[in-house]
Amino acid sequence: MKKIIWSLCVTSLILCQVPLVFAQQQFQFKPNPKLLMSWEESVKAGKDVRPPYLVKFSTSSKSLWFIAASHSNSVETETFELVKKAFSEFKPQALIIEGVEKKPNLSAESYKFLIKDANLETTKFWPMGESAYAVAFAVKQKTACTSGEPSAEYIRAHLDKKFTLKDLFGFYVVRQIPEIKRQNPDKKVNFDEWFNKHALVVSRETIDSLSLSEFKTWYEEKNKEKFDFDKIDTNVSAPLANKNALFTQRINYSLSIVRNTAILETIADMLNQYDKVLIVYGSGHFGQQANVLEDMLGKAEIVKKLDQD
Repeated sequence: MKKIIWSLCVTSLILCQVPLVFAQQQFQFKPNPKLLMSWEESVKAGKDVRPPYLVKFSTSSKSLWFIAASHSNSVETETFELVKKAFSEFKPQALIIEGVEKKPNLSAESYKFLIKDANLETTKFWPMGESAYAVAFAVKQKTACTSGEPSAEYIRAHLDKKFTLKDLFGFYVVRQIPEIKRQNPDKKVNFDEWFNKHALVVSRETIDSLSLSEFKTWYEEKNKEKFDFDKIDTNVSAPLANKNALFTQRINYSLSIVRNTAILETIADMLNQYDKVLIVYGSGHFGQQANVLEDMLGKAEIVKKLDQD
């Protein structure tokens, strides 16, 4: 009788443990977008330090490296060195990149168009920046790859109704201008020619477009200043919402919430599938996402110098 009772007790203990083990195996990362900060808030909170830098998160079974980039096109920059460091030391199983719409599969080959004719061994200047450089490593190491960028449909569904599709088109053009200048450091860009050739691509071809003259009129009416290609920099489209913010800055403030929510969803999705995930994004995104990531993954380790472990 005692043996029977002992057997039943042991069986009960085992059965009690099964749901716990199953629950642990089924744990899913899920971000809390309510913890997102504005860019201004992240700076005041000291979450966005001078880029570039590397942020390391680690749980008992998962690791996330976040390269908070200073956008660049040259291999002789710390952003590119951080990408190289991540692939040589961290050896990620999955990569998340910025700047292009997400593809339906996780093959790095899907993003090979960013690389163009660049080569890891010989190319010093990468027209498509650090995202392309990271993709080149992902292709070489057969690393899963995706973008954190939401689709135009996702953006339209989540963005405040006070911005029209034409407003989004104008903003995308403005946001692209600093990148155009980085991609052509040795020559003067004819903006009018560029606009007529590339503007629809910039707008992802799913947002109401403006003609060149309409775009310039839109810019002047919305930002209360004349459009001057030479004076456009990243500040003109910074995500700000204070009373003195430009219209293009206010658009990016709203858009940044939508984008960062989508990016965080992608990070969680990749962590639910892979143990070692690398994300390469502008440092402002990390600043805004820092509280959400720490809520999911615990306190971060920030590496500000390349030789720091």
